[in-house]
Amino acid sequence: MNEVGLPDKGYLFPNSTGCRMSRQAADKALRQACDYIGLKGVSTHSFRRTGITKLHDAGVPLRTLQNRTGHASLANLALYVEVNQADVDAAGELL
Repeated sequence: MNEVGLPDKGYLFPNSTGCRMSRQAADKALRQACDYIGLKGVSTHSFRRTGITKLHDAGVPLRTLQNRTGHASLANLALYVEVNQADVDAAGELL
């Protein structure tokens, strides 16, 4: 373990045998935690969307994101990138 209590090797979220947790198990654990604290509308997929948007906002090229996320096309990837009104306004100001 390191100074913040995260493992130095292996999986961050291991299953009961120490192997990687399945997607289904991670989804179930997240849903149970969200239900417990009263959060609605949260899913493992929403974390994926947020992560992709944050990487895009940080300047990661779309082709790199496509390769990293495994999207078959840029059109599919584009559905994950959230656009905020401030960015739209800023683009308009450039004209």
